[in-house]
Amino acid sequence: MWNVNLAADLTKVDFYGVAVHELGHFLSLLDLGAGQCGPVGDRYTMCGAVNKAETNQLRNLETDDINAANSVY
Repeated sequence: MWNVNLAADLTKVDFYGVAVHELGHFLSLLDLGAGQCGPVGDRYTMCGAVNKAETNQLRNLETDDINAANSVY
């Protein structure tokens, strides 16, 4: 089940969070391993190991994501 609202719903997969994560792949960014995902409650955008309740934390490309994409292009 998807959450398509701007407000977080921890019981559903966040559409916007997943879309931004997938946009990162389009920009040639790779998934981060579980040990690289940042602290619980503040997961990094390219974290490849999140649960449903954490997908709303992926909504923004962070500075490191932007820098990585810039280094590719």
